[in-house]
Amino acid sequence: MRKVKIGIIGCGVISNTYTWLDIQACADLDRDKAVSTAKKYGIPKGCSTEELLNDPEIEIVINLTIPAAHTEVNKQILMAGKHLYCEKPFALSLQEAEEVISLAKSKGLMIGAAPETFLGAGLQTCRKVIDDGWIGTPISATANMISYGIETWHTSPEFFYKKGAGPMLDMGPYYITALVSLLGPIKRTACFANIGRKTRKIYSKPLRGKTISVEVPTTYTGIMEFENGVNANINMSFDIWMSNLPKLEIYGTEGTLILPDPNYFGGKIKIFRKERVLDALKLYGGEDKPQIDICEDIQEIP
Repeated sequence: MRKVKIGIIGCGVISNTYTWLDIQACADLDRDKAVSTAKKYGIPKGCSTEELLNDPEIEIVINLTIPAAHTEVNKQILMAGKHLYCEKPFALSLQEAEEVISLAKSKGLMIGAAPETFLGAGLQTCRKVIDDGWIGTPISATANMISYGIETWHTSPEFFYKKGAGPMLDMGPYYITALVSLLGPIKRTACFANIGRKTRKIYSKPLRGKTISVEVPTTYTGIMEFENGVNANINMSFDIWMSNLPKLEIYGTEGTLILPDPNYFGGKIKIFRKERVLDALKLYGGEDKPQIDICEDIQEIP
């Protein structure tokens, strides 16, 4: 298998899981940050976005910029003739998403986006559990991501409280993608949201002590009705210190499925049925590694 040459825009954490991936360059608005990131990870080039997009050897560009910039950068990548992989959220509106998809189709390019954790062994095992009838017919589900916020640990948490972020757009995609992959399309939704606190103090270094303003809702309570009749509730919050709410559960006519954290590829699965509890399920496929299908698919492009 040949190595796929990759460029990264937005210098975040870079995975070294797949050594056959060839990260050719990284770019950032702060050129010094791009250069230091390249040096840290042994990437051949740290450069500007323009330089990266003009590199003819780069086939895929990973967009790791802040959410508010995703659509603009996605379009730049596609206009440069590169395949695209974008961090979530893919776009901030349906219209923006459709524009990017339409552009990719017109250019004959592939696009992918996080989260891809639903392709991992954990949620794929849950897929088989449901398909094989272990919990009967699904009736309802619950999805909950409860925390006190990003500023307690993240080194640069400000953008999590700006346009394009907040708990629903930051973490909601993991939970909603998992449910859609297991239960099918959603028919309709309703949601209430509010801002718990207008300002927040950063507790993590290097910005410890700095006060930031909150511009987006930080607690969401929603309901979803799926096309197949399943109802689900969802709670996403950056305001709550502690909760015993489950991460993700699906309730069926014959049992309850407790799913792993959808933020990860593996995890533990439990099934509660009237006659017994199954809590030592072997993950389907036997692995919990990340999936990178877009890179493998490009191998097949003539």
